[in-house]
Amino acid sequence: MQEGSPLDGRRLMDVDLPKGCLIGTYVRDGKAFIPDGRSALHAGDRAIVIVEADQASDVLSFFKGGD
Repeated sequence: MQEGSPLDGRRLMDVDLPKGCLIGTYVRDGKAFIPDGRSALHAGDRAIVIVEADQASDVLSFFKGGD
């Protein structure tokens, strides 16, 4: 995930991700975690995201930094 993205430092329960999106796991500092609603992703984290094809570009925008 990039610095300045809408997810950076926010709890997943506080972000309005599309319904067809599931963050299955994320990796930080070489360790894998299974997220819950209280988890917060940070710049540099890697995530495995399951998403419906027609929502992929919308979900990707949550992981990109601001321009």
